[in-house]
Amino acid sequence: MPSPARTFALALACALASAGCPRPPPPAPVVAPPKKPELPLQAVTLQMALEAAWDGDFTRCFKDAKTAITIASDDLESMELMMRCARATRALGEAEKWVREAYSASQSAPVVRYGLATALLLRGDAVAAEKAFEKLADEAPVAAYQGAMAAKLADDWATADRLASLYLKARPEDPDARMLEAEVACMLDVDRCGVIEVAVADEREEESRRIGAALGSDAIATRATLDSVSKDAEAIHAAAYSDALSVAVMIREGGDPGIVGVRSPRSGRREPGPGVDLVREARPMAKLPFATRVAQGIAINDGAATGYFARLLALFPTDFLTYRVAAQSERVLPAARTYLEEQSGGAWRVYAASWLVNPEQVCDLANSLSYKDQGAIATSIRRRCDVALEKQRGRALADARLTVTPYGLLDVRAALEGEAAVRDANALEALARRVSKAMPSSKVVVEALLAAADAGHKGAAALQKEALALSGWDPVLTRRALRRYVERSDWKGARALLPAALQESPSDAYLNGVQGALLAQDGKADAALPFLTRACNSAKARRESELLTTTYSEMWSALPKAKIKPVRDAALRCLKGD
Repeated sequence: MPSPARTFALALACALASAGCPRPPPPAPVVAPPKKPELPLQAVTLQMALEAAWDGDFTRCFKDAKTAITIASDDLESMELMMRCARATRALGEAEKWVREAYSASQSAPVVRYGLATALLLRGDAVAAEKAFEKLADEAPVAAYQGAMAAKLADDWATADRLASLYLKARPEDPDARMLEAEVACMLDVDRCGVIEVAVADEREEESRRIGAALGSDAIATRATLDSVSKDAEAIHAAAYSDALSVAVMIREGGDPGIVGVRSPRSGRREPGPGVDLVREARPMAKLPFATRVAQGIAINDGAATGYFARLLALFPTDFLTYRVAAQSERVLPAARTYLEEQSGGAWRVYAASWLVNPEQVCDLANSLSYKDQGAIATSIRRRCDVALEKQRGRALADARLTVTPYGLLDVRAALEGEAAVRDANALEALARRVSKAMPSSKVVVEALLAAADAGHKGAAALQKEALALSGWDPVLTRRALRRYVERSDWKGARALLPAALQESPSDAYLNGVQGALLAQDGKADAALPFLTRACNSAKARRESELLTTTYSEMWSALPKAKIKPVRDAALRCLKGD
């Protein structure tokens, strides 16, 4: 065994020998590759179920959602999706039986109560559903949201307001909460509605409030405002709202809304990790993507819109949004009406149908109401029926409602219908001025001003221009006004309208077509063709066949007179379908 002195000498010799020599670099430390975050199996399965619902495969959705619940037995979102898909496959009773058997030892668990309450809501038993959800609201905030939806279905807007406030308190950053807040407030009180509407145009406002108010209130939003709010939604990863607002931007612009890729409910979702409380963190199933896809299909005259609406109706048969979407198009309207006719019992059917009927049909709904039905929707239906039966008396009753505060948006619309029925132009203008004090940027103010102009107001032209400017030159309203000028060959009026209208909707087929025709009429073929080419491209994208035929005719007339080659080439590409 070497002595300590020898060991020290050897160590010193080694150190001195290596002092002047380059040392080899130390070996690189071994770094383990980063672990990819693993989604819980339940989250993956829930995504599969959501994708099946998006594709309309409700049988697979029912099966996958049931599997997701088996993996994470306390997940309220999986439970809601399972019940909705079960309802879509006419297996709601089977789903309820499965829940009772699977949770036989824990019937009082939040997930069980939430699932059975959802089944009540899907059946249209709004009062029972609201009570069941309200009892659960302290344990699961999402139950307050669903309770408010049930209260709306029961035409109990005071309860809906209270429950919406509970959900908003628990989820102030959620656009769903803000959208619900805006919708309920506008039904109850125009003053509150007006305060919320202000948030839409205010870029300093909290994102979730702007986003929710833009879709839940009666506020007018220009293309620029919609684009700004859409970016807010993208910034907070609210994919469904970003898509809905982006489609609205393209519709106002006059472009092709089909270029917006509407994402399924699974897109942009914050998936729960291990240890997350699936009850406390639950959120309502997203219906907005389904509604956005229907609106997109309607805007481009796509035959697939009926199929998209069928999925929305199957999953959300007792949601008023479903019927408001249907009212936008004659293409999907029959499906909504047929569904309601096939349902048995329940005042909710009458309330839902009120979004779909015209003044001549409203009395059939009023006769179906019980004397106990005294909510905002029921009252509005009765007032509208009074107007249809006896114009002067109905008008007086509708006006009288506005003398008692607070009153809501439906009360204003009933009064508007009454004044329009007797064609009292001055009263319509007075109504618009009155309502504008509470809701200066409301669509109903625009409607009242246009109705006054239509009723023969002595300042009709000025009122129409004011209304269009207030609407932000909404292309639907502008088209209607411009068409009247064209029918009367009032080219001076048309020319005065077009500059501001084209600034808001630079790609609108009708606006560009009229502008191009006017320039061609003035002998300015090179200036006319770019407008006609935009009209051609937009009409093709939106399948506006009649308008496209007229545009083709104008383009062929202008082409021989045009001198600028790029202008001619662009026009020819559209004419040839390139």
